[in-house]
Amino acid sequence: MIDRRQIHPGVVGTVVTRAVRCTLPCTCVYPDSMDDSIERVIEDLEEYSQASQRLIERLEVQNQWHLADIEALRQGIPLSESSDATGSAERSRDLTRILDEFEKSRRRIRTSVTAAALAEGLSAVRIGEVFGVSRQLAGRLIREARDLPPRIEPGGNIGEVRPSD
Repeated sequence: MIDRRQIHPGVVGTVVTRAVRCTLPCTCVYPDSMDDSIERVIEDLEEYSQASQRLIERLEVQNQWHLADIEALRQGIPLSESSDATGSAERSRDLTRILDEFEKSRRRIRTSVTAAALAEGLSAVRIGEVFGVSRQLAGRLIREARDLPPRIEPGGNIGEVRPSD
């Protein structure tokens, strides 16, 4: 995991610690709440990337199974026999589980990015533009972001807790 305090937006290798002014000419300040929201975004992006990779891998396997299923059906094997032989029901349940995991991860990253955008001072209109959504949906995202519970940092220090789905 990347340590947020060791990077600066757009400039790799600079050190920015909580609630201090960075040493670059931009003179930005990262209050604790901003640092926590960026850390949450990073954690959620890592999780989203992992969920994306699992989905990609599963869809590739799923495609191979479909091609085999097509071939079996062309050979005249009855659908019920083919489905039973390939474990179709279990494959379907597993794909549904992976899709659900991906969707939950997608919602978490959207909420954590909204929370970080709010911490940066972005307006509802600008947040809507960032996501390419209506002001109404941006308003809902903002409400969800404001309802985020605090996260617990990896070392067990209380900072913020990851929302449960």
